[in-house]
Amino acid sequence: MSSTDRNVELIRDLYERYSMGDGAECVLDGLADDVLWRSVGPPSRLPFARSYHGRDGVRAYFRALNQDWEMISYKVNELIGQRDRVVALADVCFCHRRTGKLVATLKADVFRLRDGKIIEFCEFFDSAAAVEAASDRDEVLWAESALAGDADL
Repeated sequence: MSSTDRNVELIRDLYERYSMGDGAECVLDGLADDVLWRSVGPPSRLPFARSYHGRDGVRAYFRALNQDWEMISYKVNELIGQRDRVVALADVCFCHRRTGKLVATLKADVFRLRDGKIIEFCEFFDSAAAVEAASDRDEVLWAESALAGDADL
């Protein structure tokens, strides 16, 4: 088995354990001590969306995420590996705990591994929809239809 295949299997196992209820602990077990963990989004509106360093930082990420959001579903559709990188493409649905609003979005998680441990992680999701769901306002803050008139571009 190649190192790429081993990395993909490690990430596949991590998602399986996470979805079966092992939660953040299984993720923490798979981290290198010097891990860099990032979530892309405006931290002023999504407090979990920032850079974290080390296992304690990743614990802080999960605390911030779980304080405001409840995971409804998380389905990994594809894992793509190349050398020390693995990309997970998923469909996810989260509910904002205070507003009760749902966010269903495509998600891409990018991992970099060294010696069977995660040394970098970065997640990409529809942060505009997440900001909207976290807002008390009922108006649409970022409408997909706003670009409908630009179809000829």
